[in-house]
Amino acid sequence: MKKWLLLLMCLALSLAGVPSVAARGDFLDVMSVAALFPPAEFFVALRADQAFAERLDALSVAITAEFAAERVRLSQLVDALFGQGIYSLSRLVNARFVAFSINGVEYLVDAELVNDQRAELRAVIGHGLGRLGRTILPALQSLTGLRCQAEMQQTVCQFEQASIFKTLSIDEQHIVLLSQPTMPLYPLETLATQPEFTAALSALPESMYDGFAFVDTPHLAAGIRYEGIREMLAALGFPPSQLAAAALGLRLQSEGLQLDVVQRRLMSPNISEASLDLNFARFIPETAAIYLQTRDLSRLTEIVAGLLGSLSATLSSQEAYTSLRQLFRSLFRLDLESDLLGWAQQSDYAVFIDAPSSSEGLLFDQLEIGFILSGTDPQRMATVAESIADGLERQLRNQAGFTFQRLTLPALSAPVRQLSYRDPQFGTLALLIGSTDQFVFFSTARALTYILEGRTFEKRLDMARLSRYLLPLPNVLIHADADNATRFLSALLETLSRLNGTPMNNLPALQADARRFERAVLSVDEGTEAQVRLRLFLLIGN
Repeated sequence: MKKWLLLLMCLALSLAGVPSVAARGDFLDVMSVAALFPPAEFFVALRADQAFAERLDALSVAITAEFAAERVRLSQLVDALFGQGIYSLSRLVNARFVAFSINGVEYLVDAELVNDQRAELRAVIGHGLGRLGRTILPALQSLTGLRCQAEMQQTVCQFEQASIFKTLSIDEQHIVLLSQPTMPLYPLETLATQPEFTAALSALPESMYDGFAFVDTPHLAAGIRYEGIREMLAALGFPPSQLAAAALGLRLQSEGLQLDVVQRRLMSPNISEASLDLNFARFIPETAAIYLQTRDLSRLTEIVAGLLGSLSATLSSQEAYTSLRQLFRSLFRLDLESDLLGWAQQSDYAVFIDAPSSSEGLLFDQLEIGFILSGTDPQRMATVAESIADGLERQLRNQAGFTFQRLTLPALSAPVRQLSYRDPQFGTLALLIGSTDQFVFFSTARALTYILEGRTFEKRLDMARLSRYLLPLPNVLIHADADNATRFLSALLETLSRLNGTPMNNLPALQADARRFERAVLSVDEGTEAQVRLRLFLLIGN
């Protein structure tokens, strides 16, 4: 034991004051890391210096404090997943970055276990271990199960027991782990010169991040054997034959975590150039736990038709779209294109949900949900709302649990229709259907009252604080408020416990923290370029 402690102390002393070899300011110089790897199908690189690790620990505590009974540190999670001491070992070698790549992903997911040996995996740790580590390693051969050979510039070791990695190399600046002993330690043809890699990185919204990931999407998409999945991707705007490589960038900001993703495509989609109305939160109740906002109902209709076509053995996407038009006419006596999509193509719409304020009472009695569609033609909006209400009443009035009635609200000039559904186990869910001069609504009564009274989301949410972290011209926007989302999660857990007969005291408790996750915002920019950008930002309280 004394020998081990002495060795560890010598290693620790040798690491002090070693400069970073892959850092540019406070960010990761990903190109210098990628130069250590051959062209890859999948690649991840992340800062691992002490300052960044401590910030990740603080972030993980802030997020998990919202949803777990115990605060979870990333260091604890790493040790739990990969074995006790792994995180401490990374601190011992004074890691500046860690990076990992895979070639042969299809072999890793193949049913034949022997194929696992054909995948090539490479891991590199940027460090300052230096010559002392290379002289100590051979002395540890009997203890660590390694067969080491010390050379002039590096020490190369082979693992005696079979494992994912077969070869370990340590030189002045790097620890390299290889799954195949024949792989070169420093390849001549590198990931840094791979055109798809550089193109994916340049498509990210920013150039400097704390961590990066690269995915050779075309290669993975080519391996999709099930035609239904290929058709689903095409319906969502990502036809496998048109996909290029994707990239991810992770950045720790002063106020939280920013995650940027870009998926490139070979062709630009035929979509509207208009971006979202960023003031649409004035139509969302202040208590909303989650709300999703996007634009142009015609795109949603096309996506639904495409998905139906991909799932159907008999209908094409075009035939599915025709069936949707016929169904809309038979149900609501409206023409889908001329009566709704004709004006809704220029409109934003949103769905929202509000969590119950307490665990007492039935779920439906406390749940607040809604759908809001903006517009500029009050008469056409009123016609659509009335026709949809009539159609629902015709279809559901004889069904058990459903009731309909007309109501007059003081804030509205025209009466609204109320659709109610009563369930013995979950209570009553009542939706109001109608319109104002600015929007069509399908909403619970309290949520609609909040909107009409001006008690809306943009007044309780610090929009100026979050606006810095939105993509410039988003097509999709999702807000999640942590306080309300936590209550919603609690109500969901309780509902599941009732359905499964699980006592609540066996479910994870939810609690807050002085420095915790406040809210999340997701913005998506599809634009007119041949790429889709996505940014997720988690706002952390002070």
